[in-house]
Amino acid sequence: MINLSEELQRAVDEHPGEPVPVVDQRTNTGYVLLRADLYEQMKTALEEDLDIRGAYPLMDAVARAEGWADPEMDSYDVYARKPQQ
Repeated sequence: MINLSEELQRAVDEHPGEPVPVVDQRTNTGYVLLRADLYEQMKTALEEDLDIRGAYPLMDAVARAEGWADPEMDSYDVYARKPQQ
C-alpha cells in the first residue's frame, strides 16, 4: 500500500466519501481513487452474476412514483416509439 500525496489528500478531504478522478500524466490514463470499503462493495456487485431482470419491479415502482404512469405521458410513449426517418 502507498501513502497519499498531499495533493491527493486534499482532494479526498474536499470530497469526503466520493470517488476522486486522477490521471497518470505519463500515459494520460484516467483512474478513480475510491475509499476501500466502497470499492469492496462495488467489487462484490461486479463479481456476481447479476440478472438485471430482478430489478424490474423496483424500476417500475420508481417510474410510477415519478409520474411515468400518468396518462399525459401517453403522447410521449407514442412519439418515443415512432421510427426515426
